[in-house]
Amino acid sequence: MQLNTGNRRWLLDCGFGPEAHAHFDPRWLKGADAVFITHDHIDHIGGAIYAVEAGLPIYATAQTAKALPPAAKVNLLPEQGVSVIDGVQLTTGRNGHAMGGVWMHFALGEGLFYSGDWSEESDWFPLDLPPPAATAILDCSYQLDDVPQTERFAALDALLDRLDGQVLLPVPPSGRAGEMALHLIRRYGHASVMLDPECQAVLATGLR
Repeated sequence: MQLNTGNRRWLLDCGFGPEAHAHFDPRWLKGADAVFITHDHIDHIGGAIYAVEAGLPIYATAQTAKALPPAAKVNLLPEQGVSVIDGVQLTTGRNGHAMGGVWMHFALGEGLFYSGDWSEESDWFPLDLPPPAATAILDCSYQLDDVPQTERFAALDALLDRLDGQVLLPVPPSGRAGEMALHLIRRYGHASVMLDPECQAVLATGLR
């Protein structure tokens, strides 16, 4: 979505998908002065190459910036903190959804809250409560999935208990890898869970 601050126009997230036909349209960048990215999942960052090609500055956390093209003009945002950008105060906090993922609170009017995704269920990803805002905009891509995470894990446990041998669970490092590893370690023990080097590197960052 585009946010007009009065003298600047900012694009909030620039992803595509998750459906195969849901492409990023470069025309969405028309007139934009900067791009703000909440986290590194493809449906929020997948179109960043177009912002880089347009020479636009990108605001993101250090963890999210690792997923950007090398030529990106990155302005780092804190995972928890306050920044002032073009005269607008921006408060960021962790969104409970992804490594380095944040929600954004812009001090515009009586407050504008934006979160690309949001979760209050995770034992792995921390969540910070935002300040009050008169307007809140949240990604609703999961609106049809009202199954609690506890039920999802119970279903996974039931499936794994029926299987023999090793099981490969392909999940993104900054997505559910840490969350699932924590759950499986609790249930089956440390010796039963293995992580590939990429997941290990990302999760080590989250444990610091």
